[in-house]
Amino acid sequence: MLKPSKTTTGNQVRYRKGTRRASRIEVDIDSGNGNWQKFSVVNLSQQGCNIDSAEWKFRIGESLSVKFAEMPRIRCSVRWVRDGQVGIEFTVPLSAEMVDGITR
Repeated sequence: MLKPSKTTTGNQVRYRKGTRRASRIEVDIDSGNGNWQKFSVVNLSQQGCNIDSAEWKFRIGESLSVKFAEMPRIRCSVRWVRDGQVGIEFTVPLSAEMVDGITR
C-alpha cells in the first residue's frame, strides 16, 4: 500500500489522502446556482482534485458539484484555495475504476 504523500507549508506538515494523477482534462463545476463553468484539472485522486481557477473566486468550505465528461455529477467541497488553484474534496470518494476512466 502506498503511503500518503507529505507536503510542508511553513511549520505545518500535511498528508494527502491518496495518490494523485497528473492530468489536463476539463471538468464542469456548478457552485449551486445552475451556472456550470469549465475548468482544467491539474491532478485527480479518488478523494478529490486540484483545478486551475485564476479567473474564478472559490471559498473554503463552499459546496460544489463537478461533472467529468459523461459521468453523473459528483458533490464536493472546496478544501483550500492558493496561487490560482483550488483543492476540491469529493463527498464520496471515487472508485479506482472511475479515476482510471476519467484520466484515459
